[in-house]
Amino acid sequence: MPKTITRKPHDTPNEKVEILGRATAKSCVFIGHGQSVLWARLQLFLERDLGLETVSYESESRAGDSIVPVLEKMLGQATFAVMVLTAEDETAAGARRARQNVIHEAGLFQGRLGFKRAILLRQEGIEDFTNVAGLQYIPFAGDRIEQTFWDLQRVLKREGLLQ
Repeated sequence: MPKTITRKPHDTPNEKVEILGRATAKSCVFIGHGQSVLWARLQLFLERDLGLETVSYESESRAGDSIVPVLEKMLGQATFAVMVLTAEDETAAGARRARQNVIHEAGLFQGRLGFKRAILLRQEGIEDFTNVAGLQYIPFAGDRIEQTFWDLQRVLKREGLLQ
């Protein structure tokens, strides 16, 4: 049974996130990410702690596949998407930005699932992409992606993925 949330957890890496609920029937969360390993901590949280199924490029072997059918398959599987925007690329001006494939995936999944079901987890300090103005995202500092888990659970519950 879900616990009542009375406060947001502190942003310390060792504090457990209070679990709001378990997965509802047949939900699949796409995780879009760059090369940072932070996405794997998110995947573990979604699968182990919340009981959600996830899909990402690493979900199965992709050798020999072209990107379009792979994305189409994942678009068909996902009922929700989380994009992990981390500072991995550098612009000519020296600014840090998220990988462009993750920005592309954000647009694809926002178009398919809607803005409320394609959530951005945004590492602080990255350059905003041109059409992010007005979009809500969940920020996190450094490599502390766990800072997003409490807010992300609230969104998953709102969208019916958690009981």
